[in-house]
Amino acid sequence: MEQLKTILAALLLLCSTVATAHDFNVGGIYYNITDAKSVEVTYCDPPRSDDDYSGHVTIPANVTFNGTTYSVTAIGGGAFNNSSSLTSIEIPGSVTTIGHAAFGKCNSLTSITVDENNPVYDSRDNCNAIIETASNTLISGCKNTVIPGSVTTIGYAAFGECKSLTSIKIPNSVTTIGDDAFYWCSSLASIEIPNSVTTIGEYAFSGCYALKNVTIGNSVTTIGMRTFNYCVSLTSVVIGNSVTTIGECAFTGCTSLTNIEIPGSVTNIGKSAFTDCTSLTSIEIPNSVTTIGGWAFNECSSLTSIEIPNSVTNIGEWAFKGCWSLTSITSHIPAEKLFIPGSDAFYEVNKTNCTLYVPYGAKETYAATSVWSEFTNIVELPAEAFNLTVSAAKYATLYLDYNAIIPQGVEVYAASSVDGNRLMMQEVTGTLPANTGVIVRAEQGTYTFEESTETVGAIEGNLFRGSVEDIYITPAKEAKYYVLSMKDGVVGMYEDALSGGTFKNNAHKAYLVLGEKNLGIYDEEVDTEEPGMQLSNRYYFDFGGTTAIDPVVTEVNDNIYYDLSGRRVENPTQGIYIVNGKKVLVK
Repeated sequence: MEQLKTILAALLLLCSTVATAHDFNVGGIYYNITDAKSVEVTYCDPPRSDDDYSGHVTIPANVTFNGTTYSVTAIGGGAFNNSSSLTSIEIPGSVTTIGHAAFGKCNSLTSITVDENNPVYDSRDNCNAIIETASNTLISGCKNTVIPGSVTTIGYAAFGECKSLTSIKIPNSVTTIGDDAFYWCSSLASIEIPNSVTTIGEYAFSGCYALKNVTIGNSVTTIGMRTFNYCVSLTSVVIGNSVTTIGECAFTGCTSLTNIEIPGSVTNIGKSAFTDCTSLTSIEIPNSVTTIGGWAFNECSSLTSIEIPNSVTNIGEWAFKGCWSLTSITSHIPAEKLFIPGSDAFYEVNKTNCTLYVPYGAKETYAATSVWSEFTNIVELPAEAFNLTVSAAKYATLYLDYNAIIPQGVEVYAASSVDGNRLMMQEVTGTLPANTGVIVRAEQGTYTFEESTETVGAIEGNLFRGSVEDIYITPAKEAKYYVLSMKDGVVGMYEDALSGGTFKNNAHKAYLVLGEKNLGIYDEEVDTEEPGMQLSNRYYFDFGGTTAIDPVVTEVNDNIYYDLSGRRVENPTQGIYIVNGKKVLVK
């Protein structure tokens, strides 16, 4: 019996030791022994108060306990958490590990200094922050932090729950804002995210109650999950034109948000992206969007109207649930592409008072399709029409989001392939399919492309792209982009007509994209030292057949001649050449 009591007592002692967060306290600082020679700074357990540390704290490089001297090599996660009276901290050169949120909720902290001999961390430029030297990652900041221009990453929870932070400037050196980076910084009123930033982590600005204005630069591709959720004072958001995805719950609970402009680069509006944005009265979904996630606009009770572009192929369940104030929904999805939305996508929308506007000739299809058929008033939109102006150069590009009748006197071409510097053209006759980039050839004038109810299939392999609104495009690294232009009197698709980097594609215009998928599209010039070819910087139109060759000439005139690979020819001899954008046979 006595032996059993001894064993139980030993077990209780062991459990007590395991449950205790600190092993000893020296000079008001709590430590855990990590090995025979090292300790880490930790918190008091059980806490003596919510304010275990206060005033100025200098962490020593070494500490002695029970006759043993230990090196202080780490600051544990949450070690100083919630020390609301801590005003300044000095970190010795011996500390090589600092855990997450080591200084969370330290709202009075104004000064952070790392010993200049520390091999892992620094506080360069008197920044009042801790920076991981090798990666240039800011891992912990305070209300007085000035982010140096050498920092590339704002790390996980770097400013998490720093409720006294009112403003911060993110320099152009920063490329990544990590998860929870400014989580619950409830006094932060505005933030500008520079163009250098490509990644914003999940929950990065979640719970920033005072945040009113946000500008997202033109390099960010994804607004992550819950990035701005419950930013209840947020009234204005400018989203950069490189964003393709608005993530799950990205703006959930932004109850002061009245409108938001979604750029034409966005393809996916995630699940619950705008749930409970109760002040949102209008929103324009661009033609680039293909997916509207479930609950995307759930309980947007002030939303009065919405337009669904014809690019959308999926609407999730309860996507517009509780949008009580909707009086009109305009769907541009044509009859041949109509799909059944997720269950109860329009639940609690007044389907008697809300009019569903549908494309010309599609009313019967909508009325016979589940979910859409629940609306009492389904009204067809008038036929679309677009006036295209062709200049004296006799060429133009075109991109429409509806099937269109090709007017008399107009030739329309898609691009099927390339051969050298020649862009091989494929004529489109009768009806131009929706969402198809093309080259139009006609005499100078204005031509009307009217909507057609005819069902036509997409043109496979077309190398042209386009947009129905002004959009900014950042070329992918593996591709090259070309626009319609004239050089030396020759009309073609030219790369050097772009300004470089991101370029603007105007509404209803098309452009050419060539890349890895277009194998064999190469310039004539070969780098013999480094085998491999480069895409050409220009492509000329080849409409095929002898009909594309203009009158035969026997004498060479003063025009500029190019061979079929696009190279300028000073003294053309017998053969076929390009002159003023047309093929000419010289005999």
